[in-house]
Amino acid sequence: MNYFAGAVLAPERPAVDLLARARARHDISVEDLKQVFYIGYEMAAHRLTNLVTRHFGLAIHFLRADEDGVIGKAYENNGMPFPTDADGVIEGQRACREWGDAAGLPLP
Repeated sequence: MNYFAGAVLAPERPAVDLLARARARHDISVEDLKQVFYIGYEMAAHRLTNLVTRHFGLAIHFLRADEDGVIGKAYENNGMPFPTDADGVIEGQRACREWGDAAGLPLP
């Protein structure tokens, strides 16, 4: 639902134009999509994840966890190995605070 709403409220062409200008400045931000198109953070994160991958070849991911590290929402299109249960479910799994470093992907 959040992805669909984000796609309707942040149409592809205007969103890509905004992201292209931001990319030229090396300043791509979920917050900019959120503010310019008046959408929620999660909607903007979904939209950004797919648009920068499709249009700029930047594969990224996002993860929302609470203060105890319990994952509430995660989405990836870059092969990030999120913690899962036996059925492959990500939500409700606990992410170690060292998880980002231990995932085996280079950090910026």
